[in-house]
Amino acid sequence: MKPTIVHLSGADHGGAERQLLALLKTALSGAGNDYRHEVVLVREGPLAADFAALVPTTVLAKGRPLDFRFLRELRSALQRAQPAIVHSWAPTPNLWGPIVAKSLTGRSRPKTVLAEVGLDEWKGRLLKLADRLSYRCADLVVGCAQAVTRAAIRRGAAAARTDTVYLGVQLPPWPERAPIRGRVQLLGRVDFRKGHRLLLEIWPEVKAAFPAAELVLAGPAASAEELELRADLLDQIGRNPVLADSVRMIDRVDPAEYLAQAEVLVVPSTSEGLPNVILEAFSHRVPVIATDVGGIGELVRDGHSGWLVPAGDRDAFRDALLAALADRRLAQDRADAGRARVAEMDLAASLAHWEEIYARLLEPAR
Repeated sequence: MKPTIVHLSGADHGGAERQLLALLKTALSGAGNDYRHEVVLVREGPLAADFAALVPTTVLAKGRPLDFRFLRELRSALQRAQPAIVHSWAPTPNLWGPIVAKSLTGRSRPKTVLAEVGLDEWKGRLLKLADRLSYRCADLVVGCAQAVTRAAIRRGAAAARTDTVYLGVQLPPWPERAPIRGRVQLLGRVDFRKGHRLLLEIWPEVKAAFPAAELVLAGPAASAEELELRADLLDQIGRNPVLADSVRMIDRVDPAEYLAQAEVLVVPSTSEGLPNVILEAFSHRVPVIATDVGGIGELVRDGHSGWLVPAGDRDAFRDALLAALADRRLAQDRADAGRARVAEMDLAASLAHWEEIYARLLEPAR
């Protein structure tokens, strides 16, 4: 009988959730898969139906930050599934998955893998203490980049119980680029860490240099904090004639179609792990300007596969964007170097690494 892996995840359009969905599709399409997969979602979301179409999926209804009803339901779901391994993805699953799995007793206690996909510079003391507890409960903490794994160790993960698995991407056939001239795009949820305000601050200077340029900010806002930020950004855009004339905010988009329109993708984040959107952009030959946070520098090499600037340096980010818009050939050459880099990071390789980790964790039991 195949061991069961229960993936604890969110159901929104985040990078971790989309990565898990892509890995499950890859696993189910391959021959000789040694594991049975199930998904437990912390709450309803736009990807819930996609997960349910692939594997058995349980949707919980987490409400408050500390929701004891949710914790009981999660424990019951794990008891019913009797997984060999609980694999958590994204911040909320990572916080509660290892802790709840650890509370199971006897033969029903699974091994736990925590997929760490971000950094925690923004977190307060209480959340950092909670992360430290979840790290101690997990059998293995796996970063999505070397920098993320090192950060997890600094935050309390035992070095001997860590590993690194880079994200995977489905590489499409070589796309012929026909972007909209001057189209600058950001793809990410409306979050204070994503750098929307920096872009709006520098945009009048970019627009002065390139009058035909336009900025499109695409991504959902779900939480109260995100909705408040979105309202503030829309107000800022509406009060500035330059921004009102050339900046648009839209909701969810199809990444492939959206990226095909971009002359440049910008990632001005102040905190990241290894953004899935950069892998997707490079796979579609889209030039990237990003900040040097998290594992981004392991993917974007400044002067070779893109522009990499210090986080929060508005002048450096502006200058990089101006350079990319001024020299389309240079920008495309760097994007093509990025595609060569992500060609080594396909989903099959990522899945194989995860399955090697599962086998390693289960080896004593076998």
